[in-house]
Amino acid sequence: MERRSYPLPRLASVIALLAVPAVAMAQAASAKSASQGARVVDLVVTATTDVHGRVRGWDYYADTAEAGRGLSRAATIVDSVRTANPGRVLLVDAGDLLQGNPFTYVARDGKGAHPVIAAMNGMRYDAVAVGNHEFNYGIPAFERASAQAKFPFLAANSRSLDGKKRWSPFTIVVRDGVKVGIIGVTNPGSMVWDAENLQGKVAIDDILPAVRRTVAEARAAGAQVIVVVAHAGLDGVASYDTVGTGLGSENPMATVAKEVPGIDLIVFGHSHRELSDTLINGVLLTQPRNWATSVSVAHLGVRIESGKATVTTKHAVVVRATGHGEQATVAAAAAAGHKAARGYSTAVIGTTTTDWRADSARVVDTPIMDFVLEVMRKAAGTDLASAAAFSTEARLAKGNITAAQLALLYPYDNTLKGLRITGKQLREYLEQSARYWQVTGTHVTPDPSIPSFNFEMVAGAEYAMDLSKPTGSRITGLKVKGALVRDSDTFTIALSNYRAGGAGGYTMLRGAPLMHDKQFEIRQLLIDEVTAKKTLTPADYFTRNWSLTPNALQQAAAAASIHERPFDAIRPLNHFP
Repeated sequence: MERRSYPLPRLASVIALLAVPAVAMAQAASAKSASQGARVVDLVVTATTDVHGRVRGWDYYADTAEAGRGLSRAATIVDSVRTANPGRVLLVDAGDLLQGNPFTYVARDGKGAHPVIAAMNGMRYDAVAVGNHEFNYGIPAFERASAQAKFPFLAANSRSLDGKKRWSPFTIVVRDGVKVGIIGVTNPGSMVWDAENLQGKVAIDDILPAVRRTVAEARAAGAQVIVVVAHAGLDGVASYDTVGTGLGSENPMATVAKEVPGIDLIVFGHSHRELSDTLINGVLLTQPRNWATSVSVAHLGVRIESGKATVTTKHAVVVRATGHGEQATVAAAAAAGHKAARGYSTAVIGTTTTDWRADSARVVDTPIMDFVLEVMRKAAGTDLASAAAFSTEARLAKGNITAAQLALLYPYDNTLKGLRITGKQLREYLEQSARYWQVTGTHVTPDPSIPSFNFEMVAGAEYAMDLSKPTGSRITGLKVKGALVRDSDTFTIALSNYRAGGAGGYTMLRGAPLMHDKQFEIRQLLIDEVTAKKTLTPADYFTRNWSLTPNALQQAAAAASIHERPFDAIRPLNHFP
């Protein structure tokens, strides 16, 4: 793998960096080859990914403007690149558009124009890969939104089980006489994460063979250049059990570049990371940052001679959104959705007389997490409940409680499920959670390979995580209703649909009987609880039932957690429970 580094320009230098040198190179190459009957075209592929509803630069949780992200700022960058490279620019997105914040939550009902699609239509996207979060509100909701798009949603590795054609494998667009085949693929993990929305309707197959097949199809259809747009990570292990499920890899794009001939550029997403420019087996790969925090700009120098096109040069940079103004047309397209989202987020739904904080939620039992757990347990009618602290920045400050505060506490659109599990499964479940802490002597840190939201805590059971013991043997004193848990005991447990599917390494849940599935949204259950209670009191929810031990290692873990990155910066490769 060859890695190359480039500066991260701002708008003032975008034209100079991305247009002038490229045009000069193309003109020089064209002049040199004119006598040979050849010409050189500098194709420019601009890209976003994992937008998750960030159309405007606005934090709906804090109800404040954000200067560093948003499609409205990405549009300003793309407009500049188009001005500098007339007739030679493509715009693509690698998926996860329609879920992720109050803006998309309010827009999910399908009334009127979908503001994300309206904004992207205004930006003139050429193609978009289907992201796994497109399925969160069900296929009908996705299809209502996508029907408004003036661009195709692509998923070459998807199959419809009802005979209906849904998502095309590829599209061909023409720029300056060059036919560019754009292939889209989506993540097989959706079959775990959104099983209830996909089973019996859609199958999502392994990405590698689908790309291999579709490259050949696109070439046969006349494509001279191939761009793969993938909602999948570069490499690394999957967050689900690929052996037990038979599903393809969550993060195969490095392998795709190595093993599938005929690809010129791969734009990938899903992992919420950023990579400006990497070459693998001669294939250029780039990943812009999530939430429209940056735009990838890739140049492909295409030499055309006797009707044959050959990509002879390639490079890419990422351009950060920070410092760029919002494009007025995109902001206007999102205006109604923006107003509705702010109204939803800022509405006062209750009060509290004390301060609830999640900053230490992964090292000590806290009232704010017990609030989540007890609401889940009550709604499902189970013995136990399990959840993770998604953000240590979540807080219910003394005074008014808004929907936005609860949306930060529980930012995902998960639904509630209840399973029946054995004592053996419960112990294995907690041992899996305890793997989050990595211990070397007296030094304790979160394991960098384990996303923070895979550290689960369980209400209704008493237990300690002894960090002095090796992983797999850390759970001590495990009791339910005062009795030591035996392997043969059975209990019911409330958890999210994401976790109930075994994602995050919790494969011991596979095959557990389903006891509750009324499709209750967990976040809405929290909002309903506050609305009904009027005033929240910790004593109504809090029972100290778990701990990290021994004390010295617990203190070390607490010190390590202080320096943890915000949850949006460390989302795992499956991105999103």
